[in-house]
Amino acid sequence: MPGENTGTDIGLLGRFEVRRGGVLVPLPPSRKSRALLAFLVLAGEPVRRERLCELFFETPADPRAALRWCLSKLRPLVDDTDTARLIAQCDHIAFAADDVDVDVFVYRQLVGGEPEQAETDTLEEAARRYRGVLLEDIDLPECHRFAAWLTGERERLDVLHDRVLATLVRRLHDRPERALEWAGTRLRLNPYAEEAHADVMDSLVRLGRRDEALKQFRRCSRMLAEELGLKPSQTLREAYARLSAGQSGAPVVRQTGDDLPALVGRHKETAALRTWLAEASAAAEPEVLWLHGEPGIGKSRLLAELAAMTGDTGGQTLAGRGFEVETTRPQGAWIDLLSAIPRPRIPEYLRAVLAPLRPELDTAGSAPIDRNLLFATVAELLATLATTAAPLVILFDDVQWLDKASISLLHYVIRTTAGRGVLFACAARPSELETNAAAQKLTQALRHDGRLRDLDIPAMSAEDTRALVCRLDPELDTELVYRHSQGNPLFALEVARAMQRGALELSRTLDTLIGDRLAGLDAQTSTLLPWAAALGHDFDLERLGEVCDLSAPALLTALGILEKRRIFKVSDNGRYDFNHDLIREAAYQQVSQPCRRVIHARIAQTLATRQIDAEANELVRHAILADDPAMAARAAVAAGRYGLSIFGYEEVSAQITRGISLLDRLLETQRLEREAELLELWVHPGMAPYRPDDLQARLLHLVKQARLQRRPTLLAHCFYLLANIHYQTGDTHHAIQRAFNAETAGRDADPVTVVRAIADCAKCLGMLQRDMPRVRALALEAQALAAELDNQFYEIPLALGLAHQHAGQWRRAHQCYEQALALARNSSDHWWEVYCLSRLPLLELERGRPQAVTPWCEELVPLAEKMGLDSETALAHALGALAGMALLAADAEPRLNAALAQLRSADSQWLLAQVQIFGAGCDLAAGRYDAAEQRAGEALTAARIVDQRSEMALAQTLLAELAWRAGDGETARAQLDAVAPDFADRPLLSHRARRAYTDARRRLSETALIQR
Repeated sequence: MPGENTGTDIGLLGRFEVRRGGVLVPLPPSRKSRALLAFLVLAGEPVRRERLCELFFETPADPRAALRWCLSKLRPLVDDTDTARLIAQCDHIAFAADDVDVDVFVYRQLVGGEPEQAETDTLEEAARRYRGVLLEDIDLPECHRFAAWLTGERERLDVLHDRVLATLVRRLHDRPERALEWAGTRLRLNPYAEEAHADVMDSLVRLGRRDEALKQFRRCSRMLAEELGLKPSQTLREAYARLSAGQSGAPVVRQTGDDLPALVGRHKETAALRTWLAEASAAAEPEVLWLHGEPGIGKSRLLAELAAMTGDTGGQTLAGRGFEVETTRPQGAWIDLLSAIPRPRIPEYLRAVLAPLRPELDTAGSAPIDRNLLFATVAELLATLATTAAPLVILFDDVQWLDKASISLLHYVIRTTAGRGVLFACAARPSELETNAAAQKLTQALRHDGRLRDLDIPAMSAEDTRALVCRLDPELDTELVYRHSQGNPLFALEVARAMQRGALELSRTLDTLIGDRLAGLDAQTSTLLPWAAALGHDFDLERLGEVCDLSAPALLTALGILEKRRIFKVSDNGRYDFNHDLIREAAYQQVSQPCRRVIHARIAQTLATRQIDAEANELVRHAILADDPAMAARAAVAAGRYGLSIFGYEEVSAQITRGISLLDRLLETQRLEREAELLELWVHPGMAPYRPDDLQARLLHLVKQARLQRRPTLLAHCFYLLANIHYQTGDTHHAIQRAFNAETAGRDADPVTVVRAIADCAKCLGMLQRDMPRVRALALEAQALAAELDNQFYEIPLALGLAHQHAGQWRRAHQCYEQALALARNSSDHWWEVYCLSRLPLLELERGRPQAVTPWCEELVPLAEKMGLDSETALAHALGALAGMALLAADAEPRLNAALAQLRSADSQWLLAQVQIFGAGCDLAAGRYDAAEQRAGEALTAARIVDQRSEMALAQTLLAELAWRAGDGETARAQLDAVAPDFADRPLLSHRARRAYTDARRRLSETALIQR
C-alpha cells in the first residue's frame, strides 16, 4: 500500500484487506459479502444485478434481497461522508475506485503488458507488492460460477507474476543474493516448478553454498518421485551437472539428531546453559531459553544436559514435547508433561480442576469449565512444586509441533509464574517453526517483552566429531566420518555404526543406515518395533503390553536389548521412547501397509475400551490408519467435544473436517447421526469464526433425510441446532419457528428427547421474550417429565428463570438462574454458562441492587473473552460500568461508553438496547437529561431492529418522562400512546415495562389535573 495515504486502500493480493487512513477496517464475517466487494472492485465497471445474483445467491428464495443486505453491510466500509463508492444505477452495481488504491491495479500498472520490457527496479517494486495469491482467504466452493471466475483470475495473475520473477532471476544473475531472493519466492509460489528449483541451486552455487544447493536438488528429486512419480527433468539435471562440476568432497545430507552416550564438546553451549540457569534463577522476570538448530544437531541432548545441571543445583525438571502426528491433539504436550507428576505431589485442592489434563484426578465425575481457572491452576501447581526445590525448569522439545492450545497455556504460565521459581527452556527447528503461527506469535511476544534468550546450536567441529566417534570405536576413520556427516552428531554416529558393520558405501541416506541397524535384531525383538512405532509417541510398559500381545518376560527381554542398542531410551518419568523420530519412522516402515492396519486396529480397540476423553484425538488417528471409518467418526465427535471443553477451537474445527471426510464410507443410519453430531460442534458460539457458510443448508438436508427415515430424535436435534444458529444471528422469526419444529418433532421421540425438546422450546421462547405464559407451561411440563426420569436439564430452570424475571418475580428468577448455571457447569457447556452468568447481573440491576453486579461480571468477563464472545464480553463490562454509575463511581461513564462502542461494533442490538435503557435511567436520576434522551433514543432504535417489545416500551416510557419534565406534555402522551397497544396485550410486556408505563401514565394524568 502507498505510504502516506489518508484515503482508502484495498488489498486483494493475499488476504483481503480494506484500510481507511492506513487503519485496517474490520470486514463483515460473511464470506459472501467480502467476495462480493472484491468482485465489484476487480470488475472495474458496472455489473448487472442478475449477474451478481447468479454468482453469489443461487439458493436464497429472494436473491435480490440477499444482495441488498450484503451491500448494506459493505457501504460503511468503503463509503465516506461525502463520497459514495458503491453505486447502484438502475439495474447495475459498480464500485468507483477513482480515489482508491487497489494493489492489483497498482501491480498491473507497474508490470505493464510485458514484464520482460519493464525496468528491473520497477519489477522488484511490483514483486514486493505481490503479497500472495489473489484473495487467498476467500473461497466459495458452493458458488460455482464465482469459484470458476476466481480460479481464472488467480491463474492469470499467477502466470504474470511467475514471468516477473523469472525475469528478475535472469537479470540479477550477477547479483546472486538478490537473484536467490526472487528464485526462492518463485519456488514458494510454485513448489513443482523445476526451473525455479534450478534457479535456486544456481544462485546458491554462485554464493558458495554448494551443500545447500545439493540439498535443494535432493529435496526436489524426492518430491517429484514421491508425489508425482517423475524423474528430474533435463533442466534440473543440467543444474545438478553444473553443481557437481565444481564440487569437492562428498555430498552433505543434513539429518535429525540422536541422544549421545555422553556429551562431547559443546563447551560454548554448556557454558551458555549454566549462565542462563544462574541468571534466570535470580531474575524477577527470567528469560525463556530458546534453542534453535537443524534436525539432529543435538538440541534434545542439550536439553537433557540442562536437566542434569538443574538437578546438580538442587532443582527439578518437567519435560514435554510436540509430535508431528499429534498437532491436532489439544494440550497434548501438557497432558504428557503433567502426567509425570506423582499424584501425591499435586495438592488436593487443585486436583479436580486439573481433570481435563489429568483425567484420573476426576474422582467426582465433573470437569472444570473455566479455561482461566484451568490455566491459573496449572500455573499454581508449577509454582507450588517450585517451592519444594527451586528452580523448577520446564523443558519443551520440538515446539514447532505443539498445538495452538498448548502454546496458549505455555504463554500464560510463562507470564504468571515469573519470579516464582519456574523457568522455561524450549527447543525447535527454525525452518518448521515458520509453519506454526501460534508458536511464532509466542516467540514474538516474548522477544517484545525482553524475555527471550536465543541459543543457536551449530554443527560440531571436526575435532569434536572425532572425539564423539572415538568413544564409539577409536579404530574408525574419523576424518571420513566427519566429511560425510559435516558435524551433524546423529549422522556421524550412524555413519560410524555403519562402518563398524563393514558397510563402506557411505553415500547412502541416513534412513538406509538406520534400517541396517534395525535389521540386526532377533525376530522377537524386531516384532516389538512396529507396535511401539505405531503408538506415535512415548509409551509405558502397560500400554505396549496391551497391544503387542507379548508375555511380560519376553517384553522385558526385548526392551533390554533395544535399550542396549540405543534404539529405545527411558525418560525421567519411566516411559519408553525411540532415541529419535527417524528411528521410529524406519521401524514403522519395516512392515507392510496391511500389517500396519492390523496394528493400528488393535491400538484403536484398546483406546476405545479405555474411554478417556483426552485420548479421543489419538483414537481418531489410529482408527483412520486402521481403515475403520465408523470408529474414527465416533472418535472425531468425542475429540471435538473434548476440544470445546478446553477451548481448543482450531483443533475442534480440524476434527470436524476430518470426521466429515469419513461420512461417505458409513452406513446410512450411522452417517446421519454422526453428521448431526459433527455439525453440532460448529453450532457452538465459540466456533463461529470456523463455521462454514453452508451449515444451515447441511442441517436442512439432514432434516429432509430424518423425515424420510422417520427418525424423530434426529429431526428434533437438527431443528434445535437450526434454532440456535438463528438465535445467534439475530433472526428471531426463524429461531421461534425452528424451536416449535423441534418441540413438535421431539414429542414423538424417546423420553429424554421429549423432555429436552420441550425444555429447549421453552428456553428459546423465553430468551426471545415471546409467549411467556407458554414458556412457563412448557418448562413446568418438562420439569414434571424430567422428575419421572430422575434426570436434570439446565434448560428447565433457565426457562423458568426467564419466565419469573418477565413476571417480576426476581427472587425466584435468581434461584432458577443459579440452578441453571450450576447444571451448565456440571455438563461442561461453556456457552450456556456464559448466558446464565449474563442474566444474573442484568437481574440485579433490574432489582435495584448495583452492589451485587460486580462479582457476576468478574466471573463473566474472563470466560467470555476466552470463548471469543465479543458481545458478552462487552455486556459484562457495560453492566459493571452501569453498577458503577448507580454507585456514583467517577470512572463509570467512560467505561460504559467504551463498552457501548464494543457492542455497536459487534452489532448486538438487543444487548445495546438493554444497556442503554439502564444508562438512560441513571442519567435521568442524575439530572443529565440530554444524555438520557440520547441513550433512550438509541435504545428505542436498537429494540425496534430486533423487535423486542419490552425494551421498546421501556425506551418510549423514558422518552415520555423526559418530555414531561421538559414541559412537553403532547410529546409525552404521544410516546405513551405508542406503547398502549402492547400494554393492552398483558403477557407481551415484562413486569418492569408495564410498571414503568403505568407510573408514567399516572404522572402525566396528575399533571393534567393540576393544570385544569
